[in-house]
Amino acid sequence: MKYLSVNILDLLEEAKKGDVNNVISSFACPLNDEIVYFLNKNASIFAQKKIAMTYLIFDKTTFDFLGYYTLTNKSISIKHDAIPKKYIGSIERYLKLDNELNYVGPCYLIAQLSKNYAIKSNPITGAELLDDAISHLKDAQHLVGGGFVYLECEEGKPALVKTYEKYGFVYTDNRKSDDGINYKRMLKKI
Repeated sequence: MKYLSVNILDLLEEAKKGDVNNVISSFACPLNDEIVYFLNKNASIFAQKKIAMTYLIFDKTTFDFLGYYTLTNKSISIKHDAIPKKYIGSIERYLKLDNELNYVGPCYLIAQLSKNYAIKSNPITGAELLDDAISHLKDAQHLVGGGFVYLECEEGKPALVKTYEKYGFVYTDNRKSDDGINYKRMLKKI
């Protein structure tokens, strides 16, 4: 791989905090302010508290900061009838059906993912970021088990949904955030 994936926690342990802040403050994503806000305000704190791990992606040759993603595990609840038929058999190994006919249990979450738009002609693609994220999740799966990953995509972004669908994610249901933002939840077996 021509890219270097670095856990922000390792960066914080190896470098001065100011150096890490300089790197992450160079990140730009005009498509979604939440992506930039999370990286600058929460990524380091969440990593230090072991809530979620953020991986920074660098070009191995130029060391340009190309993008990032954040991984965590989270309890999920999905209505029984929202599960794609192709997943019903395997999902029951990982999630339990409750009395209200929701599948509930732990699931991996790709919580943030974006390329750095501050880099002119940034060569990394969303698929390459997803490849790296899934690779880390497969390592976690090998260590602790688990079978599914999900992500949430803000409604009104059909091109992004299409990208995730091409990567094998399938739509399950919608979720409304505390801020009133509607998200499409998408699931993938790993």
